[in-house]
Parts: sequence; C-alpha cells; structure tokens
Amino acid sequence: MNIELEYLSFSRLKALSVCPRELKRYLSEKPEPSDAMNEGSLLDCILFTPDDVQRRFHFWEKISRTTKEGKAAFSEALEAADGRILMTTEQQAQAEFLADCIDRSTFVREAALLNPDHFQYQKFIEFKYNGWLHKGVPDAVQIPRVTQALDEHCIWDLKKMGNHAGEWAVKSQIRAMQYDLQAAIYCHEYDTSGTPCRYYIIAVSDAGYVTPVEITLEARNKARERWNRLITIANYCRIAGLDEGPEVFTEEGRFIF
Repeated sequence: MNIELEYLSFSRLKALSVCPRELKRYLSEKPEPSDAMNEGSLLDCILFTPDDVQRRFHFWEKISRTTKEGKAAFSEALEAADGRILMTTEQQAQAEFLADCIDRSTFVREAALLNPDHFQYQKFIEFKYNGWLHKGVPDAVQIPRVTQALDEHCIWDLKKMGNHAGEWAVKSQIRAMQYDLQAAIYCHEYDTSGTPCRYYIIAVSDAGYVTPVEITLEARNKARERWNRLITIANYCRIAGLDEGPEVFTEEGRFIF
C-alpha cells in the first residue's frame, strides 16, 4: 500500500523514531480505541468540557458477560449508547476521582491551570517547520492578555501514568514516551521567536497522585535536535517510501542519533 505522508505530528514522529514501517502501520491501521484511551478521553472531557460528558459517553453497571443476564445487559447498554462511547460506572467513578485529585492539587490551583479564563483547552495548532506542515492539540494553552508579562506564557498536557508517581518515576516515563519531543513541538512558536514559555506535564497516577514536571527550554532544544533528524528521515521516506525497518538507521551510518 502506498501511503503519502502529508504532515507530521508528535504521534507520527514518535512512530517514525522506531522505523518507517512502524509509521506506515500507524497510518494504515485503524484500531478500536482501547479502554485506556477511552478512560483518558473521559478524564479530559470531565476536566475540560464537562458539559459534553453525557453527549459523548454512556455509562452502565457492568455485569459479567459470561452469563445470560450479563450478555443481555451489555446488549441493552450498547443500544442505549447509540453511538456514544460505552463505559462502566466503575470507570466513570475512577475518572471523577482523578479529576477531583487534579482539581485539588496545590500546583494546579496556584497556577490556575483549570481556569477557563486563563487557558484555552485542547487548542488545535498548525505550523510549517523545515518544509513540513506540523499539527497538534495541546491540552491547555494560556490565553494571551494585553497586560501579560513575557514570562507568563504556559502550555501544559495531562498524562495518565498508571502506577507511576513522584518526580523520578514521572521523569523516567517522560523520557520513555518522548514527551520532551511533544513539548518542543507544542512550544515551537514561542521557542523560535525567543518568547519565554513554560511547559508542564501534569501526571496523575491511578492512586490519584498528581506530579507536575516542567520540561525546560534546554530540554526542548535538545529534543529539537532529535526532531530535526526525524524530519531528515521523513524527507528520505518521501522518496524511498515507508517499507524499511529499523535497519534504515544503520545502513551506511544514515540518520544515526
């Protein structure tokens, strides 16, 4: 299958960092959202657009589907969902618990991260960089104000991190998931214009521990080096296609990180 790469995003670049073939798989497969993805979407909706929860989700009291009653209850719930995302009341309670933990976080409150007068949530961004259109959706971008000082710009993203909590564990996950690259992409407008901007990952564990971690300008600039190398690979893929595996990085020393 011939797939044309029309633009880049964090998810696409992350897949490309594995190999071109992984990016091809990412672009061509349309898997059903996992429970974890739906739970993340529900948490986002509760925090950022609470009025949309009932429109987007339908909740049901889960019963084992191995029984006749359970199968019937699931079928009824599926019909009642009518195209909405079907989730259990247990998942709903967990998402509401995490949302409350985030809302009560001292850091979140002092920085007014959930104040809609200060932040625009899930704002679409688009820009050209090194010959490529880039797209993304940060969770929260601070709304510019006439009286705003230069050091007040802020962008943040929420990450559910399972049982990972505390600065050391969260920083380890940030490195593993390449969120520093995401930060570089989302702060591009500010970093390239010399405008100071703070970027935070707000990590929440299943137990409700909220860990804020700043990804500094220095870390973003280091991630930009990786970003530039990935763009070099994307340029190569425009000619060679997306069929090569990880060996593409070692042949004749090409694209060595």
